[in-house]
Amino acid sequence: MSVFMKNDITNICWAKAPKEKRGRDQLGIQNCSIVVYGIQLPGLTNLTNHIRYYGLYCWLIGILSQDKEKTDKYQYNYIRRAELVIALLMRDKGIKGVVGSDYVKKGKCPVVNNSTYDIAAGADYENKETYWKYRTGAFGQYYLGSLLTLGLVSYDDNTFNETDRGRKLAKRFADSVGETACGNFLSVIESGRLSEEDIVELQVFCLNNILVNSSEWNFYKEILIDYDSIYSGTNAYNRRNTLRLLIEFLQENESNNVVNDFVAKMFNEQPSDNSKTEFGWYYYYLIETIHYCLETLFWKFLKGIERKSGIIVAAEYLNEYVESIVKQMKKTGREYFCDIVADNRLGVVDIVKDRCFLDKMIQNGMSDEKINEASAIAIKLLCATFNEYLSRKDLIVNYEKELSLCRQFGNASRLLDICVQKNFTLSLQEALSKIIRRIMKEHTLSSYRKIGNSSASSLKYVIEEGCFIHVETVFPQFTSPRLYSLKNFMEDLSLVSDNKLTNLGMKIF
Repeated sequence: MSVFMKNDITNICWAKAPKEKRGRDQLGIQNCSIVVYGIQLPGLTNLTNHIRYYGLYCWLIGILSQDKEKTDKYQYNYIRRAELVIALLMRDKGIKGVVGSDYVKKGKCPVVNNSTYDIAAGADYENKETYWKYRTGAFGQYYLGSLLTLGLVSYDDNTFNETDRGRKLAKRFADSVGETACGNFLSVIESGRLSEEDIVELQVFCLNNILVNSSEWNFYKEILIDYDSIYSGTNAYNRRNTLRLLIEFLQENESNNVVNDFVAKMFNEQPSDNSKTEFGWYYYYLIETIHYCLETLFWKFLKGIERKSGIIVAAEYLNEYVESIVKQMKKTGREYFCDIVADNRLGVVDIVKDRCFLDKMIQNGMSDEKINEASAIAIKLLCATFNEYLSRKDLIVNYEKELSLCRQFGNASRLLDICVQKNFTLSLQEALSKIIRRIMKEHTLSSYRKIGNSSASSLKYVIEEGCFIHVETVFPQFTSPRLYSLKNFMEDLSLVSDNKLTNLGMKIF
């Protein structure tokens, strides 16, 4: 029999709350967008910002492959030191996307004296306060996947190796910078010291110093216009076609927001062949609009909980949430959801305008009344995308099947069926109630999927005894479709300058 022992009671202590996970995709639907733009632009990512890193890494791997006896630790630090050297060479160039640039800009790189940097101390992964946390540097974390996709490197027997194609690029890279500069660069890596004199002498290694029409420049151009991937199984040319479409866009348009305006143009043109690259960008814009509408409604839901004080009874709050949007939408005199759908048979141009307007409203911050107005716009825009979907349903459904997008939670057919089609005959209040409950369910399922084996939670609200408790408010966000990286590549190759096509860019095809 257990005995209560008064003297055995320990001091009261509080359990530490689990960490919160932050992320962009609170409803678990954006992976569909990621899959689509991955198909459109293989061989680069949102984090592979400069194409000359491809040549640098191939060259370094070629050097390391000459001595198979070197340990993994030596090889990792070899590449890490090279990345930090490049960051120091690029420190005053005003160019973004350089690996380790923040570390250098903040003056964190250790110095031996006033004119010599301790590269070993700032780069070797066993040290503290290095330029990069990931053991294999940005090479392993950001660039390796693209190098594998393009067939420039291989990974065999736990080592990285050049392929024949990578060996060709490495030679052209070395030829461009010159034998003397190559030797000096390798000496810096091996010694772990970089002087100010070295920085001056090694400027030929800078990411923006690709000599136009050199063998290295031509190889990068061929990478961009060659077929997509050695693993694709087909000779698809989505990357090449996207580059061509972007060049045509820059020839015909002046824009301060090239990426957004380019994708909007693809949507406006409503391509009729779902096997072409143009349709991929059309579909991407369509699902991004659907995602943004649903995330706007979730943002209003969280914002309302955040602004309330005291006990927030879940059932009461949900009724209040729905009523606030219904009140805004009933100004049109409509009572049923099907009427809202019928009223929003907008053309693609109006969908683009309304999406831009909604985004600006949310980014500028607003009162409760404006939040309700934004939510009403999101519902109308959702209905407008549904009508656009119906007008091209066969093309869209076939596109989703061919690319296996049916397995993605965020595909257009699934979301529009759940949020619009199934609520078509309901009253406006019933339809909105079902939509917000579906959004809550998507968020909960997504959050639990993300937990995995960790204790960190990405839930933005919790329910305790029938009451809502606020955790964090997240804004709706669009994904970034790798086009910024493609534009950076074009700038590195002198095809684009200040958002305008150069004479060289006009002759690339």
